[in-house]
Amino acid sequence: MTDDHKTSTRNFIRGGQILLHNFRMATQVFGRALVFAVVVFIVTTVGITYLRLDGWHLFAVKHYLVAHVLTFFDSTAKTKNDLAKFQFFCRKNSFIL
Repeated sequence: MTDDHKTSTRNFIRGGQILLHNFRMATQVFGRALVFAVVVFIVTTVGITYLRLDGWHLFAVKHYLVAHVLTFFDSTAKTKNDLAKFQFFCRKNSFIL
């Protein structure tokens, strides 16, 4: 003989555990799908940009990134030399910053 009270309590607890498990799994799937979508977006954007830019613009972007972005990690990282090259390039080619 089973007690109806114990059975309904067990079913309630079991249902709550199943619900939380499904929620955690759905959150994990959506999180990984979002990361995958962001990576695909970044790779596609960089690829299309690379294919559409000519050599001069790629040169400018490269030296801009070296001169400014790497200084975030090291304040002495090639700033003077690369920034001077980039500014000279911009003046020479009428590139507007």
